[in-house]
Amino acid sequence: MELSIDGKLIKFREDIIGTNKYIDDINSSLENFEKSEEVYHEKVNRLKHVYNELKELACPRKEAQYYMDLQKNTYKLNIISLKKDRYEFGKIIYNKEKEHEEYVKMKDAHNSEYNKLLEDRKEINTILNNLENEEDQIIKKKNKTDSEFKKLTQSDENIKKELVTIVEKMQSLYVKREELKKKKIPLYKKTIEEKQNILTEIKKNKLPKLEQEVEKCEEELDKYNEEIKKDIDKINEVYSNEEKKLAPLQNRYDCVIKDISECITKCNIIEKKKREYRDHVENLEYIQSKILNEIKEKDIQIKHMVSMQQDKENELAKKEKDLQNLDKKIEEVNKNLVNETVAYETIKKELVTNKTTSKLHEFVYNLKKNKIKGIHGMLNDLGYIDKKYEKALLIAGNNYSDLVVVQNPNDAILLFEEVRKANLGRINVLSLSILEKNLKPIMLSNEQNYTPILPNVHRLIDFVKFKNNIYKICFYHILKETLLANTLDEAHIIGYTHKKRVVTLNGELIENDGRICGGGIGMGSSHSGMNVKSKYGPRSSIKTTEYDESDLIKIEKSIKEINKHVEQLKAERNILLSDIKSINSFIEDNECKTEIANKRSENLKKQLKDIDDQLENSQVPELTKEEESELKSLKELIEKKNNERDKIDILLKEQESKVKKYYDELQNVGGEKKKKLKSKLMTAERQLNLTKEELEKHSSEEINALADLEKGKKDILKFTEEIEEYEKNEKELEQELNNIETKGCTIYEELNNLEQELNQMQVKIEENKKKKQIVDESISKKDLENVDILYKIENIEKEIKQYLAKKDQYELKIKEYMDLIEQSDKVILENMTLSVKDDTQNDETVEGESPENETESDGDTDYSGSSEYEEESTWDDAEDEERGEQLCLTDGVDANVNDEEGKKIINKINSGWFGR
Repeated sequence: MELSIDGKLIKFREDIIGTNKYIDDINSSLENFEKSEEVYHEKVNRLKHVYNELKELACPRKEAQYYMDLQKNTYKLNIISLKKDRYEFGKIIYNKEKEHEEYVKMKDAHNSEYNKLLEDRKEINTILNNLENEEDQIIKKKNKTDSEFKKLTQSDENIKKELVTIVEKMQSLYVKREELKKKKIPLYKKTIEEKQNILTEIKKNKLPKLEQEVEKCEEELDKYNEEIKKDIDKINEVYSNEEKKLAPLQNRYDCVIKDISECITKCNIIEKKKREYRDHVENLEYIQSKILNEIKEKDIQIKHMVSMQQDKENELAKKEKDLQNLDKKIEEVNKNLVNETVAYETIKKELVTNKTTSKLHEFVYNLKKNKIKGIHGMLNDLGYIDKKYEKALLIAGNNYSDLVVVQNPNDAILLFEEVRKANLGRINVLSLSILEKNLKPIMLSNEQNYTPILPNVHRLIDFVKFKNNIYKICFYHILKETLLANTLDEAHIIGYTHKKRVVTLNGELIENDGRICGGGIGMGSSHSGMNVKSKYGPRSSIKTTEYDESDLIKIEKSIKEINKHVEQLKAERNILLSDIKSINSFIEDNECKTEIANKRSENLKKQLKDIDDQLENSQVPELTKEEESELKSLKELIEKKNNERDKIDILLKEQESKVKKYYDELQNVGGEKKKKLKSKLMTAERQLNLTKEELEKHSSEEINALADLEKGKKDILKFTEEIEEYEKNEKELEQELNNIETKGCTIYEELNNLEQELNQMQVKIEENKKKKQIVDESISKKDLENVDILYKIENIEKEIKQYLAKKDQYELKIKEYMDLIEQSDKVILENMTLSVKDDTQNDETVEGESPENETESDGDTDYSGSSEYEEESTWDDAEDEERGEQLCLTDGVDANVNDEEGKKIINKINSGWFGR
């Protein structure tokens, strides 16, 4: 009723207001509202039905959510483990980068040291150049002063020689003057007196008597001549007549000879052309023969030079071939030297030297050298194995490296006593003689009977290489029939099925009784055994190289020998180069000489050709008919004159014989008496002449004595003047000698100073050369170190790249897991939103629901809320860990903090904190 009243009132109001026009719309909307209510009720009923279905699916949903959470947690655990690995890789990368930085710093320091060494070498080179220049200047100065000193000594010797000659001359002059004064002048005076006495005696007594006797003989001869005057006149008249006949014949003979000579001259004038031609031809022929001889000599010379040239060229070719061979040898030797140095460095790196050995090791080797010759050495040094099998040998041999090998038990006893004296503790010894006696037959029989169990499984002892085969028994003693397996699975098969002692490459050892041991030794370093420490120092590592210290010493010796050989080859090369240079110079000189000789022979041949042409082209000059007739008449006339001359010559000789005959008759007139008178006269005249000659002789001797006396006086004056002049010269030379000696002393002192400076300079040069050698050696060492450092840096960079690549792989995997987690989160969130919506709708629409349903829905919401909280917390932890890892990888300072975070994460994983 109230509604109807209200409706009427509303209608009335609407009529009053004017809103009746909206009634239809309102009605239609009310109808729509009713319809929507119906739809709403249908959907609510449907929702209740769905909710009941959901209630039935609540437990499966919870299980699904539990498994989704579990899967998500497993993903998170995988992420955490990957991040842990990534973190470990980050630490490794950090350490590697740190190591890389250290090596880079080392490289920089090395480069600075290397540059410093190069600068030092440059400075030393400049110092050496300066010192050598100074040395050259000092040597030049020294040579100059030396030449001056030699000149002074030469002039000093010359002056001394001059002084000696002057003194000798003065002495000779003194002697001559004294001889003149004391001996010769008195002798001259005495001879003058004697000669004057002799002359006075001859003039007074002998000469007048002889003159009277000669006058008397002449008077007697004149008297006898008057007696025979008639006979003499007759003969004299005949003699004169015959002599007169001789004169015209002589004149005629002279005229004929004159005519003959005139005719001969005329003939010669006419024949002059022919004679000149003959002379010219003879001259040409002489020159031709001379040129031919010279050409022959030049040909012989050229042949000799060519043969010498060929010999020298052959010798040069041989020397060049020797030089090429020598260069090849030097290259080979240098290659060998490089290989030996590389081998030396590699052995030096690989070799376990005495620096890493223990006190016991050193003690044993000292005993081997000095006292106990039966010690073979430490077993570790008597064999080696490849690096691949090092861990297997170390585990299977039970750290055998401290075993000492001796020849027999007596040597072992001596060794025990020495070790006891030195208080070095316990020592284990193997006796070769006992092992060979007891164990060798077993070893040989086992070798013969051995058959491989699996295809790639062999005995470990077969991989050991021995310094000498006698030491195989020692290694067999420690290894026995131990087999080597690649993997642990193979080792399990061999060990447990075949009951054999087996060791893997990683060091896992399965004994015969099934016990497993080993595998705990890391391969971080090349010498794995260095981690195990003995009482007296580090154990010797397993030997993975065939070389030892003796090989190193051998290589050092071979390097020294190769260096010596290189020096010898270089010296030989220098000798060959000097020989080649001398041969080349000789060949050049010889070529010049041969060219000159060839040119000379060509010129001579041209001259010879000209002479031949002249001889061929020259003709004998022909005379005219007039000249020929005149020549013929002249020759006839010459023949006539010659005949006439012969006739006159015969007549002349006859007349001369007649004249001689009459002269003899004239001389023989008077007979014997005249001859006696003549002979008497002649003897008297002879005596007179002799006395006169004697007188002249004595007078000349007197004159000579007087002249000698005057000369002696003059000589005395001359000698005194010369002596004075020589004395003057002697004083001047003595003064000059003193000046030269003083100058020579100063130059000698200067020369000594220069020698001292030169010696000091040479000492400095030698010191600088030694410094340079040391610097060069250190530079070569630095080069090798630089190669080492670069090699290590490259390896580290490669390792860092590999680790970074692995890290990227981990990042990709983490990303994959993160994507999976996001997907699972999306699924969980979708389910959670649906459940929340259902709960809210149920609260609004459903009335009169049981409290059980409310509590169940509350529980569901609480559970989902708690799971969401857990997801958020674990997700935050994962993000914190990632940040920690990024800090670890980016900044090396927070490494310790990150370690602690990593430990916390690992503890969380171990404790199952992320579980439901």
